[in-house]
Amino acid sequence: MDPTISADVVLIVEDEPSVRSFCSVVLRRSGYRVVEAGDPAAALNTLAEMAEPVDLVLTDMTMPGMNGKEMVSRIQQPDLKVLYMSGYSQNFEPGLNLLEKPFTSADLLKRVRDTLSM
Repeated sequence: MDPTISADVVLIVEDEPSVRSFCSVVLRRSGYRVVEAGDPAAALNTLAEMAEPVDLVLTDMTMPGMNGKEMVSRIQQPDLKVLYMSGYSQNFEPGLNLLEKPFTSADLLKRVRDTLSM
């Protein structure tokens, strides 16, 4: 693998398959290792079964059953980096690490890199 390419693990939690697929393809092409979940419950189960921690959770804020912020609060991993996604950014508190939908592949990659370097 090219040493300039990241080997960071990103968990994508998104209930819209097309958005989840887009994020996955963009991140994989940039060298990230990607794990996908279609809802918060699946994400929590996946994390419980993983042998290694994830470096970043990229999650939609609004999903059926549990929102992204509530899901993140249940993850037992210190120093977890989180990037939230939403098309309804006006409904969230200022200062939240939020990527507004719709976004481009360049927007996604920049925000993921910035979040991982925080």
